[in-house]
Amino acid sequence: MFRYPVPMAVAIVITSTDEAAALVGWGWQCARARQEDIVVFAAVGQDDAEDAEPLPAIRAAVSDRADAHVRMAAALHESAATGHDEPERSPEVEVVPVQGNAPAGDILKVLAEHGVKLLLLAKQSKAKGNEDPLPVRLFREAACMVVLMRLGAQSTGTGCRRVLIPTSGGPHATEALALANNIVRLPDPACPIDQGGRAGVEALYLEPDYGPEAELVGRRLLDKAIRKAVGDPAAHPGVRPVVEVARDFRAGLARVIEDGGYDLLLIGAGNQWHARKALFGMLPDKLLAEDSALTVGVVRQPKPLMTAAAERIRGLLSRGIPQLEREDRVTLVERVQSASQWNIDFVALICLSTMIATLGLMLDSVAVVIGAMLVAPLMTPLIGCGLAVVQGNGFLMRSASKSVLLGFLVALLIALLMGALIPHAGVTDQMLARGKPNALDLGVALISGIAAAYATARPNLLGALPGVAIAAALVPPIATAGVALSDGDALTAAGAVVLFVTNIIAIVLGAAAALFAVGMQAKHLHTKEKRWTRHALMGLTVGAVVLSVPLIYFLYDSLPKDDISPALEQAIEQHIETEDTAQLISVRAERRAGQPLLVWVAIAAEDRPPRALADDLRRLVEHELDRPCDLQVQTRLVTTSSSDR
Repeated sequence: MFRYPVPMAVAIVITSTDEAAALVGWGWQCARARQEDIVVFAAVGQDDAEDAEPLPAIRAAVSDRADAHVRMAAALHESAATGHDEPERSPEVEVVPVQGNAPAGDILKVLAEHGVKLLLLAKQSKAKGNEDPLPVRLFREAACMVVLMRLGAQSTGTGCRRVLIPTSGGPHATEALALANNIVRLPDPACPIDQGGRAGVEALYLEPDYGPEAELVGRRLLDKAIRKAVGDPAAHPGVRPVVEVARDFRAGLARVIEDGGYDLLLIGAGNQWHARKALFGMLPDKLLAEDSALTVGVVRQPKPLMTAAAERIRGLLSRGIPQLEREDRVTLVERVQSASQWNIDFVALICLSTMIATLGLMLDSVAVVIGAMLVAPLMTPLIGCGLAVVQGNGFLMRSASKSVLLGFLVALLIALLMGALIPHAGVTDQMLARGKPNALDLGVALISGIAAAYATARPNLLGALPGVAIAAALVPPIATAGVALSDGDALTAAGAVVLFVTNIIAIVLGAAAALFAVGMQAKHLHTKEKRWTRHALMGLTVGAVVLSVPLIYFLYDSLPKDDISPALEQAIEQHIETEDTAQLISVRAERRAGQPLLVWVAIAAEDRPPRALADDLRRLVEHELDRPCDLQVQTRLVTTSSSDR
């Protein structure tokens, strides 16, 4: 009967003697439905003497189920009406003792190694304080499908059941409906299943009372959910749709259960908080009284590949990078949240930093521009955006985004006014440097975001923030855009705005990555929070990818190129040779920021060439390169002498 390991098994974790019989019964039904074997993890050696040795109760329950299975198979074989020629195979069972205080990681490792697809657990009471009991952690971290049960006092997990499944088409409810349908279709001569009988699965849709069409709308939505779970409803008469029109979900569910006499209620839930609410807060206590056989189960679908990969990365990071303690996390959120708000201090700093940056750009002074970077307050709200994305903190995202947007508008307005009112020499080299961003700027901003967030999370590294602020310039590009617009240089202004947007996206992504790595991620987000967090990350990633295309082009365009091809050099040489005494020495090109290409032509001649030669060569080069050029002719004067004989 017992062997190890059991491949492709239904796993059961039993932590109490009281839950042994019922959990083994439910696990047996699931194993039959999935045509798999069973592995039972039995917690032994616990402090509570009553639960210290559940092994005898588990083995007794397994023996009872095996005997009942033999009797059922014999009855089916003798019944001519069933048409069953071959007896159903009995699931094989392995009981694995584990220490009651054994880490959940050991069980998770075994589950993964042996291809477990379904895990059954029981939880009979709410967790207290920061308690993280074994069933809760396994429900949260197991990669396979999990059913967490609150067993009814009279539940045995055997016999024919009526199963109720509230569903709206969500993935977890879909898994619950498919599992229940497979269970109730199991052959049992003591309880036939048909369309009019009491046994079977009832898929419940609770439709808000929005009007006379509410029930019809609910039926259509429920039909879609059933088709998604089991296929054509006509082929599954054991699944019956039930639509309940109710203003309150909890009251409507309780009313259906009171009238139905169900043995099992399965509810889809994606995280432990929803599971706790379903087990201990969704039904009135009178429905779960001591004489009740109703068992409530919470079904969580197998983790998607991306989710499992993200959790694996999270585990690797947590082992390789020191994680923030709870108090440090609270302090970080408080500090970032307060510094990300739009208040008088933020306004003062953004105004002063913009004024300094604008004057520095007009003076073409690197030192003054660096000073403006140190005063600018925009880095903290960007770190706040990264933290909000990681934690699903909508309030912080709104507050930080508001500060960044208003800060940008205020800085742009100040720079525009200063550019219009203060006499200056036009677009300087410092401005031109920020008007032509490329892929290197994207890389600088991404790494700066990682460094800034990591330094912010570690109080002993806060001294590194000024250096990060210098590396990832935020206010100078805005000031450049404002001054360039005042001078009518829309191209430079657009480039500066692109640089600012690039910095914003890359810094937020980098900050989110760093904060995730140090343990600031939220492990239990509600569906709404997950949705906007996923959309925010996707939007930032898509934005970075879209921006990288022109930035990479600008990077390659800015690299030195051999503009003078051999063919062009030969054409220049042929044109020069039309001058009787001139010879070509060399041709070279010089790129200049914001100006046409400068071509230097060096020739050797006995006299200064006519000015028309330079004009002719310029037209020749512009024609060959198909762009405007400036051309300078450098003449090396030579004389010819001969000896007398």
